[in-house]
Amino acid sequence: MLQVPYGIEQNGASFNNTHVNTWFVDYGNGVLGATSDYETALSNAEKGGGLSVINHPGEYTGAKEENDPEKAYDESYSYYINKFANLLIQYPSCLGIDINSKTDGRTKNDRKLWDKLLQQVVPTGRNVFAIGSSDAHRESAVDSGWTVHLMPEKSIDGLRTSMEDGTFFAASHYIKNAKELAIFSSEIGEDLSTEWTADMSLPDPIVRSITVDDEEDTIALAVENARTVHWIADGEVIAVGDNIDLDDYSDQIGSYVRAEVFGDGGILYTQAFVLSYDEAPETESNDGFFDFGNIFKRLYEVLMIFIENNKTLNALYEWLFT
Repeated sequence: MLQVPYGIEQNGASFNNTHVNTWFVDYGNGVLGATSDYETALSNAEKGGGLSVINHPGEYTGAKEENDPEKAYDESYSYYINKFANLLIQYPSCLGIDINSKTDGRTKNDRKLWDKLLQQVVPTGRNVFAIGSSDAHRESAVDSGWTVHLMPEKSIDGLRTSMEDGTFFAASHYIKNAKELAIFSSEIGEDLSTEWTADMSLPDPIVRSITVDDEEDTIALAVENARTVHWIADGEVIAVGDNIDLDDYSDQIGSYVRAEVFGDGGILYTQAFVLSYDEAPETESNDGFFDFGNIFKRLYEVLMIFIENNKTLNALYEWLFT
């Protein structure tokens, strides 16, 4: 195992679960975190030289309550999509978002959010990485979601490089998105129902190698323990199989393509392959966006100043949080 320095979930006191994970930075001890405010944690992680990820965004957006996948992250969620896109563009040290954590109950629609963010952010010149995690605040959640990192050596420096470069996969033993399960069901010819749990006695799916041929415009995965692999562009499955010829799907592809490897033992998500070509989508301006989290951020700052200047409240705060 690796003991990763300062790996912690921030904003624990936020009323709407604006949780951020940070690593490699000594920040957050004694900081409660304001409701709706992602920016404080992201900016301080970046200032201190750390990395961050937006945890289980479906809890904050409310998309976890949408049982109809078609309604999740539709136009009524445009504020949240624009908010996350702006944060990712503003803070490069924020690697991306959590797309499948714990048993997927609160993240079941967040793969759709990931695709929306990829469409907005990739044309600006950066990728949006996805993680899986167990978010194990209790033992029962251990081994529900995880990441697989490709590192020349098992070291802290190797892990950080893998995180920054996106040389890792997100993975999970759970899927609770009915639309995704219907697609996988049609691909393997078996009804997976509307909630799926991997057979923990079977091995997880594995990607042994990835081959990208820039001249032929192909991507090939060498997979094990997989029943199907499908390829997604702009949120839609465009191809099935362990390889794809991008020229065959040029009318369905925007700025990226990504793959999902499904097996009886789990699901593995590749990071998005960013595509560069003459007519690739261009950046759309989002200058008029206002983040209402800034209001709560200012209220929090005023509250903290009031506490600091009140001897009784300051003593109580120090006793509770230091």
